[in-house]
Amino acid sequence: MRLRAWWFSGALLLAGLVVAGVSDRLLLGGLLMAAAFVVALALRVGLSEERAGGLHVRSRGLDVLFYTAAAVDVAGATLIVTHDLEPRLLLAVNAVFGAVLLSMWSRAVRS
Repeated sequence: MRLRAWWFSGALLLAGLVVAGVSDRLLLGGLLMAAAFVVALALRVGLSEERAGGLHVRSRGLDVLFYTAAAVDVAGATLIVTHDLEPRLLLAVNAVFGAVLLSMWSRAVRS
């Protein structure tokens, strides 16, 4: 399987890890990692399943949900650590993602 479009988001994710780990710029590194998931999300939405390559893991709806959740979680965790963001906000957002995921899963099981 060719990874194709995955390389764009993978390179950005790696850059964020390097920036956060090597240069001790956690905010910038975390936001670069969150941006990698946003890029993956945009590519998954915009490209056909064949051209999406390694970004096409599940159905389009589930992939979009997971990439969105990952972007929000990484950005939220970065802000919790660097700016003392209230963790309850991130927990509430995750509860919404969980409810949507459970709803999508239950529909898929019924059909």
